[in-house]
Amino acid sequence: MISRSWFSRVALRTNQPELLQAIRYLECDPEIAEDRIEELTISIEPYRSYYRIMRDGELVREQMSPQGIIESLHAELMLLSLADFPLAPIVHAASLRHKNRRLLFVGPKGAGKTLLTLRLIQEGYDFEGDENVFLTSEGLVPRPRGLRVKEAAAPLLPHLKSVLENAPHYEGPPGLKVYNLDPREAGASSWVIERGPTDAVVVLHPNHGGWSSVRPLPALELVREVMEECALPETGRAEAVGAIAKGVGSAKGFDLSLGELDSAVACIEEVCQSLS
Repeated sequence: MISRSWFSRVALRTNQPELLQAIRYLECDPEIAEDRIEELTISIEPYRSYYRIMRDGELVREQMSPQGIIESLHAELMLLSLADFPLAPIVHAASLRHKNRRLLFVGPKGAGKTLLTLRLIQEGYDFEGDENVFLTSEGLVPRPRGLRVKEAAAPLLPHLKSVLENAPHYEGPPGLKVYNLDPREAGASSWVIERGPTDAVVVLHPNHGGWSSVRPLPALELVREVMEECALPETGRAEAVGAIAKGVGSAKGFDLSLGELDSAVACIEEVCQSLS
């Protein structure tokens, strides 16, 4: 199976069927508009009473359980992504496209980004990513990763019931099951990630149980809000702040109080209409 960073295409291999099913949680193979691709192989091999994780034939780590392997591989893939853009700030955001316009949805965990993303895919929006976006000098770069859907959210997605039942998942503490969902399985016609500018940045604030509403955000307030959801590189922080200001300051900004999803879709349609 395949997983990705922007510049790396990683083949994850094992001859253990149960382990292969477990690591499918990391499966991710979108189309990426990039010519410079490095092909890597990471294999998981049983050894005595544990497993060895090998990268192109060299030992990376040893783990005792499938859960430990997933956690190690997740960290390895994240490090590959960070190495792709070591000087770029990374924002906690989802990226979607609609009629050649890019929309960035910024908000903390639990704000509802994934649920809104899945609802917008249902409405014909194109998916790029729902977790991290790098802000580079050449534009925004969504980090390749499948949609992660919590089991607790499944009742809110009845149209995906059978898809989620067959999706690979990760089981953490009791009550925490998270599915890895290819957006094409959720109804997206394709999964293409491109580098480039954004047209609108929508900052999400949860309003669970209420109606959704949207209002414009001035540029300075928008940059402040996005900064709260950014991680800066260890070096070149002044340049990173400049990249944030450049990357989002030229876009139209909006604040979305995210409640009921149908009214949220209507709010996003208003945002799109303001861009035309």
